[in-house]
Amino acid sequence: MKIKLSWPDMESWREYGHSNKYENRHPKSLSHSEDKEERSWHNKGTKKSWIKDFKFSKLRENKLFESFQQWKLFGIDKAYNSRNPTSLEESPEITDRRWYALGQRKGWIKKFNFSKKRKDDYEDYGEWEKEGKKKKYYNLTPTQLRKSDNKEERSWYNNGIRRNWSKSFKYANRQNQKTRGFWQNWENVEDEIKRITTQLGSFPTQSQLLKLNYGGLLTSIARYQGGLTAVKKRMGYDNNNNANQLENLLENYVGGSQ
Repeated sequence: MKIKLSWPDMESWREYGHSNKYENRHPKSLSHSEDKEERSWHNKGTKKSWIKDFKFSKLRENKLFESFQQWKLFGIDKAYNSRNPTSLEESPEITDRRWYALGQRKGWIKKFNFSKKRKDDYEDYGEWEKEGKKKKYYNLTPTQLRKSDNKEERSWYNNGIRRNWSKSFKYANRQNQKTRGFWQNWENVEDEIKRITTQLGSFPTQSQLLKLNYGGLLTSIARYQGGLTAVKKRMGYDNNNNANQLENLLENYVGGSQ
């Protein structure tokens, strides 16, 4: 059975930390540790304001790169120049991720000569915008792209967010950018429901449409099309033929096999 530790004073608390070599750890690894005693030690130090005087060696890592040159040389020494940026950003190694994050924050990443570029590494806003227009992402809302099941759509959107380009792209706004009376037209409603059904894999529910920011469409359906249930019936949907209907919608949506 483990003895309950209370560390009545800073000295006993510090000695316990050194005896367990906590100075070689990062404070966050202790505060988020699965070990209850490690968390307790960190929390006690934080509560008593002792933590700020404990010499954590990991905190000195940030001082290794006080200039772009130091950061760059470290990257070359680690052969990061032969890696793909994404492999560093998502690396299981914390040193890789910290090096990449610091470079991103300081704006050094774009100056580093990676031999392998990430697939979605656009040179500038113009190239990113061109890809968005080519893929017709202006027909989608930010929420639809961010929550898309399509990895390519999410990657393009997240790249724009990361590079601060997204705010300049003219995304669709289902409630504000449609012309007056747009959703009163049955063909427009039908086309949009088909597209949403293809995206979701089934006929959308009211809550799903609201989650995708289709409040305006829902209101119009209720007012002019007899409600969502009536639209579902009119489009040939029921609980017994969803699979066949989806197959037909997919074929119509992509234009069928050529």
